[in-house]
Amino acid sequence: MQNTTGLSLTGFRVTREFGVVRGIVVRSRSVIGNIGASLQTLFGGDITLYTELCEHARQDAYERLCEEASHAPAGANGLYWAPYLMGERTPHCDPNARAAWIGLTASHTRAHMVRAILEGVAFSLRDSLSVFHEIQVPVKTVRLGGGGSRSELWRQIQADVYGQTVEQVATEEDAAYGATILAGVGAGVWKSVDEACDEVVKAVRRIEPDARNTVLMEQNYQTYRRIYPALRQIFHTASD
Repeated sequence: MQNTTGLSLTGFRVTREFGVVRGIVVRSRSVIGNIGASLQTLFGGDITLYTELCEHARQDAYERLCEEASHAPAGANGLYWAPYLMGERTPHCDPNARAAWIGLTASHTRAHMVRAILEGVAFSLRDSLSVFHEIQVPVKTVRLGGGGSRSELWRQIQADVYGQTVEQVATEEDAAYGATILAGVGAGVWKSVDEACDEVVKAVRRIEPDARNTVLMEQNYQTYRRIYPALRQIFHTASD
């Protein structure tokens, strides 16, 4: 019996719990969708013009934004992003939660804002990880999948925020890949989902946390955890 838990951060689901496949979906919205919606706030909700400019320069818009963010320091010079654009579900089951910038100053650039978005989404994912820690389910493997995992900066930020090694899996279409695995098990290609995952889900890269950033990310995460409780009453008053 395996005493491990594996997590996929696109969809953020438990794949193994003590050797038993649970398939518990903790975050039902796409992680990269959350980042995409957050980045669009920098363009008044419409990133189309920026995307067209990037296409003209033969660049991907999100890759270019991540490249900008790489020039901002870890912690984004004290800028925080609460990524509750569509309410929140884990660990705060609150449809009235709203997104917010905290600590924004005139000295912050778009690079700082993009970095704060990436860190804020990673902090929200770590909130989900904390649920497993509270119920004493050990998380020994964190895997990154989907198109967002192509970003070197995004992969590193997650390793630094979680304070542990993360693995990038080969596939970018996790939902379709998972459905194919389930179909294969149903058709008898594999005896179980565990057997199928062991055979076909492969890590192509391991990312170690940067010791220079992990202490700062831990401090900033503790500050981030105070944002939702501090703003909750404002969220609910504004929604009345």
